[in-house]
Amino acid sequence: RERWFTDPRIPAQHQLPDRFFTKDRTAFDKGHIVRRNDVVWGDSYAEVQNANGDTFHVTNCSPQVKGFNRSSDGGLWGKLENVVLKEAETERLCVFAGPVFEPCDPVFAGVDDLGPVQVRIPRAYWKVIVAEKAGALQSFGFTLEQDLADVDFEFQLSQTWQRRLIKFDELQDRIGTLSFDDAIVAGDQA
Repeated sequence: RERWFTDPRIPAQHQLPDRFFTKDRTAFDKGHIVRRNDVVWGDSYAEVQNANGDTFHVTNCSPQVKGFNRSSDGGLWGKLENVVLKEAETERLCVFAGPVFEPCDPVFAGVDDLGPVQVRIPRAYWKVIVAEKAGALQSFGFTLEQDLADVDFEFQLSQTWQRRLIKFDELQDRIGTLSFDDAIVAGDQA
């Protein structure tokens, strides 16, 4: 079983602890930002063991839905990781990666080591692979977006339900005998 740890080199308040993922109602995988197989190498067993351990710091994971993270489920992130791993069999690569944070990213209500927490979930991730060819560097940059439609945010609708929304003025007209408070009408999401 994988064990994830906070990174002692970074203040804990800047990390999303393992408890968030164990209490997230199975919404997210602990998606490795840099896959363990990409960095587990070295001249000694101690170096290999240290590199392996570093990949299990929570600073190297981010909330990813399994359909994005896992190549076995068709996930783009996992598929790109497989390409990188295959290429690394015959050449050395440098891999950089991370989430793309945007103000429009949805907020997930979860739990961390201190209690309830609101976490902005990135819709997209980036990965850069740098390789050498004939003495020159080649750089490959990617952005991949995860589909968050099926994640149980506080209250979020899939496309199926989005299509069935009705404006409150139309709903009130259709019901005929009921009027909603102005505050409810002002919050109309249709």
